[in-house]
Amino acid sequence: MLDGGDNLGLSLAQVEGMQRATKALLTGDGAAVLASAAAVSRERKQVAAKPDTPMLPELIDIWAAERSPEARSVDMWRRTCAMFYAVNGEKPVGAITKADVLAFKAHLIAKGNAPATVDSRLNHLRSLFRIAVEQDIIPLDPAATVKAPSMKGEAPPRRYYDADELKAVFGSAIYIKGERPNRGAGEAAYWLPLLALYTGARLNEMGQLRPKDILQEVYLDADDQEQRAWVIRITEDKQDGLTVKNPSSNRRVPIHQALIDLGFLRFVDAARDKGRARIFPDLKPDRYGVVTGNWSKWYGLHLRQVCGVSDKKITFHSFRHNFKRHWRECDLNKAANDAITGHESGSVADKYGGDYPLRPLVEGMARYRVPGFTLPTPPAS
Repeated sequence: MLDGGDNLGLSLAQVEGMQRATKALLTGDGAAVLASAAAVSRERKQVAAKPDTPMLPELIDIWAAERSPEARSVDMWRRTCAMFYAVNGEKPVGAITKADVLAFKAHLIAKGNAPATVDSRLNHLRSLFRIAVEQDIIPLDPAATVKAPSMKGEAPPRRYYDADELKAVFGSAIYIKGERPNRGAGEAAYWLPLLALYTGARLNEMGQLRPKDILQEVYLDADDQEQRAWVIRITEDKQDGLTVKNPSSNRRVPIHQALIDLGFLRFVDAARDKGRARIFPDLKPDRYGVVTGNWSKWYGLHLRQVCGVSDKKITFHSFRHNFKRHWRECDLNKAANDAITGHESGSVADKYGGDYPLRPLVEGMARYRVPGFTLPTPPAS
């Protein structure tokens, strides 16, 4: 007869389970042995997952301290935790079970969330549970085997502007009559869509540009003759408040001749002459400090209500899709396109050799065009 469970650090239920297993071994009952072992294992896990463990928001604090994420990312994770608690009740991480995670997943699906959204919310939880496992707060991740709904057949979240939609955007009074809507942040309403169409850059990358980020660089052409090209330098500068999505986003983008013909360099020179810190000084950051956060909301309304583009798969980011598509239509080099747009190829070999050479970028940009589309002539002013 086993006793002294307290001295071995075992609970009463574990001692009883071991007694059953011992008896089963003596009688040759293999099935009982397995059942008793499983019961002991479950009991050990339940004891390890102590109810006095931290709450989920406390794990978010640990995650934020380690990763230094953007404030809006922290808010999104906190919303996920609040939604989880609304479904399962507030409980410490040690008391959360796989059944709780499954109930949360079912709730998200029942509310009509897209598979990608469900996956994102579950990933938030998985990351927090992994931290808890790493910190020896819990023995196992209760969300580890919970899979997101299949995304097969799900429509892509965004698409590119077709010819008619481009005409609707660039045929608005901003381009035809020189209007500058109050919420459009002055010249940002005019230049940001044009820059996106002819650079493929992300909205905030362009909104945070400084006059010194537009400059001439020297390169050698195919005949080893020295040439100069105007480029936009997209770079991270935390001291100056400039951010990029990832390391590959630090790059240079040759300025398309269409932008030069429309007066983009003159516009930048004017900002430089006035000593402006940014070329779009009228942009007002949102509560997270994102320079184009409020402007993006204005553009969404402008796109739907003024331009009449109703398809919700079309957003400002769709210009980035246009750039990729039209680059392919011009039969241009994919690696050069990745270098211009700041996309990582996934190949280790592509990281060798430093910055992508400027010459193929300039030559590719010289051939880039938007098929079937002609920019409207700007007003005389």
